[in-house]
Amino acid sequence: MTKTHINQGRHTASHSLGPSIASGFIATQVASFKSGRSDRRATRTFRRELNTYTSPAQIDDLLAMISHQDDADSMAMRRVLVSNLHHRR
Repeated sequence: MTKTHINQGRHTASHSLGPSIASGFIATQVASFKSGRSDRRATRTFRRELNTYTSPAQIDDLLAMISHQDDADSMAMRRVLVSNLHHRR
């Protein structure tokens, strides 16, 4: 819904979403921001924990355990472990 106001001899348009829609939008944006922050924190923790596996034998064992899993978490784990393996040599 658009309202037109006369402001000092000029016409200006303002959009009125209504308080319930606007507050719902803001709540959604805040939740999205918090979720993103939480996801980034979880990713850092995930990488930090995987970085404790330093020997090629440890890394190979973990890679063998997840070798038949194709979900997103296993793929992310593989990327971190392979990176660890290449940086350790």
